[in-house]
Amino acid sequence: MFKNFADVFQNIKNIPIAILLESLMKQIKLSGNVTYHFNIFDFEFFKVIAKHPRLHLKLAIDFVDLLGKIICNDVTFSACASESFMIILRRYHEHPTMQHYMSQFTKVAMKFLINFEKQKKGLVKSHKLEGDKLKNGRGNSVKQISNPEDQKMKWIQKTLYIHLLKNIIENIGSIHLNAMLKTEILKTYLIIQRRYKTPS
Repeated sequence: MFKNFADVFQNIKNIPIAILLESLMKQIKLSGNVTYHFNIFDFEFFKVIAKHPRLHLKLAIDFVDLLGKIICNDVTFSACASESFMIILRRYHEHPTMQHYMSQFTKVAMKFLINFEKQKKGLVKSHKLEGDKLKNGRGNSVKQISNPEDQKMKWIQKTLYIHLLKNIIENIGSIHLNAMLKTEILKTYLIIQRRYKTPS
């Protein structure tokens, strides 16, 4: 179905896209990616919408927000969603409203990275305490301190966030946006080094 829509939107530029896109985004958000399953044609359609001349700024920001969530939470379609994300960002990166959105997005990403390092350090400490108990004969068995699948997913999310921000810095070419991103990344790096890294 979306392949047919993509063909129509590509060939007829004056078709209003807001009603269809708003309805689709609402459906995806309400499903929580549980009842709505993406396929490759969705992302071909998203690319057409991202390039469409009638994609106005407010709708573009809502669309970028959805794409950002897909990029950083869905490893299967992260690269596909990234293409549309970057197309929209190239179009609107100089607009103050988009820059404000990207500032908020970056802060969310940095908060995730700080929490990741905090949890990682907590797990290392917990495992060490458990190991010491066993070594001293006070522990009967190794406890399941964390869910390995949950930890693996967080590690993947961390990698996806970093890859997206690196992609923006290297490919958008915005002095203002790059300065903002690099400032937030540096602040986060210093917080992580100060709080969670053990001096060697």
